[in-house]
Amino acid sequence: MSLPTIIVYSQSNNQNILRLLDKDEPVVLDSTTKIELRLDTGDVLSSVDHPDEISWATGSDTRGLVYLKLGQLFFATRTYTSEMMVFDNVNTLGVFWGFFRVRAIEERVSG
Repeated sequence: MSLPTIIVYSQSNNQNILRLLDKDEPVVLDSTTKIELRLDTGDVLSSVDHPDEISWATGSDTRGLVYLKLGQLFFATRTYTSEMMVFDNVNTLGVFWGFFRVRAIEERVSG
C-alpha cells in the first residue's frame, strides 16, 4: 500500500496542509482539542506541546484542514511513518485518521 508523503525541510517554516475527509466530505474540526502525530520511532508530536507546528482550521470555509510546520522538529534526512490521531471532548482517547509518511530532508547551506 502506498502512503501519502509530505516533505519537510529541516530548519524551515514551510507548511504542509492536509485535509481530513469522512465519506469524501471535509471533517468539522471545531471541537478538536488536540492532534497527535505518532511516529514509527515511538515519538509523539502533539499540538499541545507544539501549537505553532501542528494546528487546524475551524469554520466552514476551511473545514478539515490540518496545518503542519514541522521543519523545526526534524533535523536529519530520514523517512518516518506517522499515524494521525484527532482528539475532542467526546473522543478523549482519539480518533485514528490514517497513516502518512514524513520525508525529512536535512537542509545544508553552503557558504
